Amino acid sequence: MSQIVPAGPAGEQGAAILLRSTLDAGSIGSLERAKRGRGRRLHARGSMGARFCPDRAHRLPFRHERIEPMDFSPCATSANVRIAARGDAEAMRAVYAPYVETPVTFDTVAPSRAEFAARMADAMVDYPCLVLEQDGRVIGFAYAHAQASRAAYRWNAELSVYLEQGATGGGRGRTLYDALLKLLRAQGVKSAYGLVTVPNEASERLHAGCGFQRCWVQSHAGWKAGSWHDVTWYVKELASFDDDPADPVPFGELARTRPDFVQQVLDEANAALEANAPTDCA
Repeated sequence: MSQIVPAGPAGEQGAAILLRSTLDAGSIGSLERAKRGRGRRLHARGSMGARFCPDRAHRLPFRHERIEPMDFSPCATSANVRIAARGDAEAMRAVYAPYVETPVTFDTVAPSRAEFAARMADAMVDYPCLVLEQDGRVIGFAYAHAQASRAAYRWNAELSVYLEQGATGGGRGRTLYDALLKLLRAQGVKSAYGLVTVPNEASERLHAGCGFQRCWVQSHAGWKAGSWHDVTWYVKELASFDDDPADPVPFGELARTRPDFVQQVLDEANAALEANAPTDCA
C-alpha cells in the first residue's frame, strides 16, 4: 500500500514519504512449503492502511526453484538506485523504524535487527528490493512482497516504499515505485495493488498519476494513535489476463536470465534521479 506522510511543510517537497503499495502477487516460494502451511500471515494495516509491513514477508507457491538475486552495480551519481543486498537490512530498518511511532504503519513495535534482516532476506529472494542511496548512505528502500498466501493470488503483488524523513523531492519515491512496477511486470505479475490510509492527498495523487484505479474503502481498518483509520484500495493492471497464465518467476531468476533488462531499469531510474525529475510510472 502506498502512503505519503507529511512531516513539516505541506506538499511533497517537505514531506516524509512512505509509499506503500500492494502488488498482490503470490509470493514466489515453493508449493511444497505452502502445503506445509509455512506461509506467513499478513500484518495489520498501518495508517496508510498497509496490510503488509516490512516486519513480515510471506509467500505464495510459484512452483519455481529459489534463485538468489544477482548483484547490480549502482550508477556513479550522488543519488542512486540499486538492488538491495542483505547487508543493507540495518540501514533499511533505520529508515523504517520512525514510522512505527506513527499511524503510517500498523506495526506497533519496531522489529529487532535480526527479525528485520530475516524478513527482508526472505522477501528479496522472490521479489525485487531496491535501495536509494545519497552519497553512499541508504536514505530509502522499496520492495515487493506477497499480498495474500493462497496460491491463486500469485499473479498479484504488494509494493512498499519508504523514504527517510527529509529525503523527499526530485521524484525519488515515484522513481522507486516505477522501477518496481517494471520489474514486477517482467516477472509476470498481473495486478498491482496499493493500499492507502486516508486521507492522504499526496499518495492518492501518486496512485492516480501512475494509472491506479480506486477499488473500495475498507472502513475502520485499524486502530492506532488514538483513532480508527480507513484504507483505500487501488489497483493497476500490469498485463492482460489470459486463460492459461504462466506462473510468475522469482526475481532471482529474472535477474539471472535477464540481467541486461534489470540493469536497464536501474539505469532509467538513476537517469531520472540525475535529471531531478519524476518518471512516468510503468
